[in-house]
Amino acid sequence: MKRKREKKIVRPGFGRSDLHVPRKHRAAAPAAYLPTRWVAFASWKNYGADPITLFQASWPVPPAPAGNPPSSFFLFSGLQVTDPTEPPNPANQIVQPVLQWDGANGGWSVALWTAGVPGAGGTPQEKMPIKTGTVLTGRITNTNVGSYQCDFFVGDISGAVALATNTFTGLPLMTSCVIALEAINVIRSSDYPYGPGNRTPVVFSNIVVQTGAGNVVVPHWVVQAIPTPGIGENCGAPPNGNINIGFRS
Repeated sequence: MKRKREKKIVRPGFGRSDLHVPRKHRAAAPAAYLPTRWVAFASWKNYGADPITLFQASWPVPPAPAGNPPSSFFLFSGLQVTDPTEPPNPANQIVQPVLQWDGANGGWSVALWTAGVPGAGGTPQEKMPIKTGTVLTGRITNTNVGSYQCDFFVGDISGAVALATNTFTGLPLMTSCVIALEAINVIRSSDYPYGPGNRTPVVFSNIVVQTGAGNVVVPHWVVQAIPTPGIGENCGAPPNGNINIGFRS
């Protein structure tokens, strides 16, 4: 009897991935391919006395890349222990609602993840297929000391329908909000949505950050890009409070 071939699970990493991601989270790749890394991201570090208790953002599922490339990339919001602008921290941890393009297994999917500290409670959720054009809202709440609930909704939060939820326990205090594009084995412009020459960004909107007992914070985002040569991934933080992730310059 033939054994059923299992699908390869490709997981997102955390931090500036060329520096921060443990080897076990990196995808094996031909020498010509670039390693797993964050190529465009925005971050905000909470230096206040009250902890981050809510981080929420909405973004759409883009069109599929032309030609169904074997590369993978992730678009997500997340809470981290260490800000990506800080030196690498072996105790780093991230909780993240993730939209993933997985070329090896075909198509868009969503999942709720944590990565970093071994032994943290909560099981990474099975990926769920999602269609182009769907508006997603990812929400992370600090429900108790060391406990974070991660949720995905379909639609913006005013009329959202619950899609997935997961709770992760035994975690350190998360002090940094991030929004990022992470790439695995992306080597050409056509590996991304919209097609070469099209600069349409993915817009993260309806961003809400709260600390303590519901104190609303307006983050002063720091944006960075470590673009793939010849592609030019980018990140912007316009005055309207959105974060724009661009696939090419």
